Amino acid sequence: MKKVVKAIIYKNNQFLLQLRDNSKKISYPNHWSFFGGEVENNENDEEALLRELNEEIAWMPNKINYYTTFLDYSTNAEVKLYLIKFESNNTKLNLNEGQKMKWFRLEDIKTLIKTPSYMYELLNEINLNCFKII
Repeated sequence: MKKVVKAIIYKNNQFLLQLRDNSKKISYPNHWSFFGGEVENNENDEEALLRELNEEIAWMPNKINYYTTFLDYSTNAEVKLYLIKFESNNTKLNLNEGQKMKWFRLEDIKTLIKTPSYMYELLNEINLNCFKII
């Protein structure tokens, strides 16, 4: 089973999502998803997440907060999720992987046709909890 790390990046009750490439070589092609990817053999989970964020959007957050782990049986992966509050007003994100990125409100995510099956339920749970504690 592969290990995957994902960043749930949020600000002002919105979440940053990536429209993944439309390639059969990746999991959830052409789906809106969180930024992140596989953990390589020579790195820990946090190092992998920071590497992925730097590769995908040229951004390194100041703080990451572990949230939860679950098994995604459709991709045979153990997925670790981290909550990251986007706090920079001057940072310009550069999309280096994927088709596009966009900030979404929770109710807008619900209307997206292609997202991983776990996404809306997970974000609804986070929306109820995380903004009060982080």
